[in-house]
Amino acid sequence: MNNKQVKRVHHELQRLISMLDIRFGEMNIELLLDRNDNVHFLEVGPRAGGNMIPLQLSDAFGTDLVKANVLVAMGENPQIEGIPREGCFVTYVLHSHKDGIFAGVDFSSEIAPYIYRKVIYKQKGEPVEIFNGAGKAIGIIFLHFHNEKQVEDFCERKDEFVKVILGKMKKLAVIGASTGQYQLCLKAKEMGVEIYCFAWPQGAVCKDIVDHFIPISIF
Repeated sequence: MNNKQVKRVHHELQRLISMLDIRFGEMNIELLLDRNDNVHFLEVGPRAGGNMIPLQLSDAFGTDLVKANVLVAMGENPQIEGIPREGCFVTYVLHSHKDGIFAGVDFSSEIAPYIYRKVIYKQKGEPVEIFNGAGKAIGIIFLHFHNEKQVEDFCERKDEFVKVILGKMKKLAVIGASTGQYQLCLKAKEMGVEIYCFAWPQGAVCKDIVDHFIPISIF
């Protein structure tokens, strides 16, 4: 964003806050700029953002926003006196492009100096799933760059800088896909086991939870 766009967004945000008479608390606001730099609000929610964004905002602005919210909720003055830090702050959600067993994360030597916090949800040996929603995240890393050029470089080469390592999945062959095999398949999937199911298609309740369904017939 250029300076003109930043000023436009700041002006519209302030106008929104003033019109709603908001006095305290965090807000999660999503907006976009059209080709004429007009601001369009998509969401205004009285909540902190996800993916640990409030924590990074605390880092960037030198104040504990979570503590400030607690104090405000208790009727106390948070006395926010933080000093914004120089540079660009970024969070990156660790994820996998396929199912597998978590074996670690490899950070290139180029990007490692800019990572100042790592939060990993998975332990080695635990199953991970293809990333198609926030609930499939493996963790979050916090980065602090000197300038926007470094941020752009990271965004363009992120898959080169950060690589989630997956181990080989164990395989299980299951004969039958009725209610009798359902709990077995469900537990195997939770354990990160790759399931091959051979069964008659009719009444195959396991069909949608196994990795590979192979229909068979005795006729």
